[in-house]
Amino acid sequence: MVIRGSLNEETNINQCTFSDNADIGYAAHLELENTNGINLTNNIFSYGRGGVAINCYESLSNNDPIINCCDIYGNSGGDWVGCIAGQLNFNGNFSSNPRFCDRTNGDLTLAGNSPCLPENNSCGVFIGALDYGCNYLCGDVDDNGFVNLLDITHLINYLYRYGPPPSDAQMGDVNSSGSLNLLDVTYLINYLYRGGPEPDCGEETGTVIDIDSNVYQTVLISNQCWMVENPKVTLYRNGDPIPNVTDGDTWSGLFTGAYCEYNNDPDNVATYGRLYNWYAVDDSRNIAPEGWHIPTDAEWKQLEMYLGMSQAEADDIGMRGTDKGGKLKEAGLTHWSSPNTGATNESGFTALPGSGRSGNDEYYALMGFCAFFWSSTGYFDYAAWHRSPHYDLTGVFRSLDDNPDGFSIRCIQDQLT
Repeated sequence: MVIRGSLNEETNINQCTFSDNADIGYAAHLELENTNGINLTNNIFSYGRGGVAINCYESLSNNDPIINCCDIYGNSGGDWVGCIAGQLNFNGNFSSNPRFCDRTNGDLTLAGNSPCLPENNSCGVFIGALDYGCNYLCGDVDDNGFVNLLDITHLINYLYRYGPPPSDAQMGDVNSSGSLNLLDVTYLINYLYRGGPEPDCGEETGTVIDIDSNVYQTVLISNQCWMVENPKVTLYRNGDPIPNVTDGDTWSGLFTGAYCEYNNDPDNVATYGRLYNWYAVDDSRNIAPEGWHIPTDAEWKQLEMYLGMSQAEADDIGMRGTDKGGKLKEAGLTHWSSPNTGATNESGFTALPGSGRSGNDEYYALMGFCAFFWSSTGYFDYAAWHRSPHYDLTGVFRSLDDNPDGFSIRCIQDQLT
């Protein structure tokens, strides 16, 4: 498309999808000539052939387009280049596979894990001209819109050759087991070459994978993406092991990172995850998956204020918020002890009562009664902030605890700045 104008004209292009267009000069999608006040909002510019996504011809720098909440991706001549360089990662702009339902056959509706759906982008809006149209493509490990031998190769490289992880871990969990392993490779081979069953990746929810190949469900709460499960990772991000310390005297004397299972019972791990001292949380090798981190005290406050706390309440110490703990707790009595007061899990956070371990090696007799979550914000060199919902209260407890204590953790996704 070529747009020509004069210096006193303003043009708005909103909610459009441009894909697989050929070069029309220097650009695959838009050639802007002598234009002023071009505003591009909530658009997709993808897979252009032969040119940059957008070119400004004879456009003065102060007349370059203003872009908001646009996805520009996969254009052979370049995406965020030329007159639009510098606008990536600002004003909600990004560069990610838009994940169309069937681009090969011209279906540009959005798959369930598309970043252009409002629940999957920081703008909270539909981006592009078309709405949700299909489930995501289970088994498309390399995220190219097809399930084929390349996906098997990608999965093998990730599992055994330190290759990159799937862009969405759930797309690789083709047998819906909750983890990525050799069985998923075998499943794909059987499906593609031996008439085996179609890939089944389970529910359509976001996921993230850790270095141990554990797959965790995620939830978007306001503009924060949180894990819905307590991590159980045993390695730092660089592959170094986190020590598993079961001996009480050793645990109480630590000033370095370690983990344990509640009561040293591995049967607790599948539901409640593992307990980590704060030294593991603070370790520069990172306990969270790539692109994720342990939330700061300020990020916990942001979550609580989104759920309805005032700034003053969030800043307070002790039990705060009339019903905010109930909005975080898993509902029902499957894991929480009765009465599990006020539990609605309205937020989707699904807090579980995994209890904890004190720095002097006593396991709290609180499994089913309390959840304890570290923040990454320390206090001098001996304590750090944590959060704790309780079974018989509806608020959220905020306090400092000693670094040697063993608590659950949750991870939050890094945000583009």
